[in-house]
Amino acid sequence: HPYILADMGYLSRELRDNLEQKGYHLWTPLRQNMAGAKQHNHWKLMAMRRTIETRFSELCALFNMEQTLARGTTGLQLRIEQIVLAYNLRYFEIN
Repeated sequence: HPYILADMGYLSRELRDNLEQKGYHLWTPLRQNMAGAKQHNHWKLMAMRRTIETRFSELCALFNMEQTLARGTTGLQLRIEQIVLAYNLRYFEIN
């Protein structure tokens, strides 16, 4: 998907230009004191970001996702897949 929802910390013009050259559109919400923030910060996108950030914070709290101790990219991918699987199984266990 060519659209990337990003955090407010990714307001760098250099990063945005670099991603646009690769065919991606980086959408970051603007800070409330920035010009055009009310028009730019669509409520549906803000709701999606809130949901995504909530899920990431749950993964970090429940499974210590920030400290995977992986030695390589394959190990990191495997650990993330295990965490997502455990999270989804936990969802079905609760409901």
